[in-house]
Amino acid sequence: MALLFIDGFDHYGGADILKKWTDAANGIISTSTKRTGVSSMAFESTYDDRMVRKALGANYNTLVVGAAIMQPHPNADIDRIFIFCDNTTSQIAIIVNRDHTISAYRGNTLLGTTVSPVFQADVWDYYEAKVVFSQTAGSVTVRRNEVTILDLTGIDTCESANEYGNGFEFHPCTGYSTSGFTFYDDIYCDSTDFLGDIKVETIYPSGAGNSTQFTPSAGLNYQCVDEAPANGDTDYISTSEVDKIDTYDYSDIISDGTILGVQVNIMARMDDSGTNKIAPVVRPASTDRIGNTKELTQLYKDYLQLYTVSPETSVAWTKSEINNCQFGVKSVGE
Repeated sequence: MALLFIDGFDHYGGADILKKWTDAANGIISTSTKRTGVSSMAFESTYDDRMVRKALGANYNTLVVGAAIMQPHPNADIDRIFIFCDNTTSQIAIIVNRDHTISAYRGNTLLGTTVSPVFQADVWDYYEAKVVFSQTAGSVTVRRNEVTILDLTGIDTCESANEYGNGFEFHPCTGYSTSGFTFYDDIYCDSTDFLGDIKVETIYPSGAGNSTQFTPSAGLNYQCVDEAPANGDTDYISTSEVDKIDTYDYSDIISDGTILGVQVNIMARMDDSGTNKIAPVVRPASTDRIGNTKELTQLYKDYLQLYTVSPETSVAWTKSEINNCQFGVKSVGE
């Protein structure tokens, strides 16, 4: 497992999509229809152009994307539920056809189609697609609810000249005969193999942690960073000094089962000139574990870091460890 990104769409609103995703058009955050948590990503069928794209920041020979998807009856031939990208070039697209079969395309070239209809309208199903990028020995595998429905091997999976992918898109149907929405929830991206039907659970600050070195705009520090969605400059914590740390207790996770990773999200910006940097802080026990440095801009952005193992033990997270862990932020400076 090499988990790269997760999203449950629960901690931000529609105005914040581009703070977390690289590109977007006509996507919304729906609180009325969701699979888990409080929200999902939704695309209304009346728009001709709707998508979100995530650039991963590196090139990968293998990419896997999973998502819970619910949509109405497909009524177009370009219902691209997943696209694997080399920058903005579509390497491989996974498409739902009008007859409820699912196909894989390289650019405009059909690579293969399921032998029978497999798509179910208006229910939540968990779809996963794995692509190995090669001009001669590539493969595409698609699963629904952890059962393989399409398996193509020994094929060219590179529309560009490069044998890799570095991003993915959700780009659903460009037209239905009647209006409707396509919903995505509980998504992941990995660079090795399938993770199965997963759930993304979001927790929020619930109390002061070991360090309260930032300045709150009003009230207590944790009360300035516990909103969902984040509220920009309405309330916040700030510091003009280097090496200051703010950490918080968090609400407990509810789910049982294997924990594949913990992703820390920090919505932040700088309000002066020059170079300003922050880093996430994870405190599973009695030591602050400082994450990767993030360089701030003048605009709010969701700075995230994903931990597939505990930085305290270097093995998989446990539920009790997360429930006793503090998370926060450090000012790194120039």
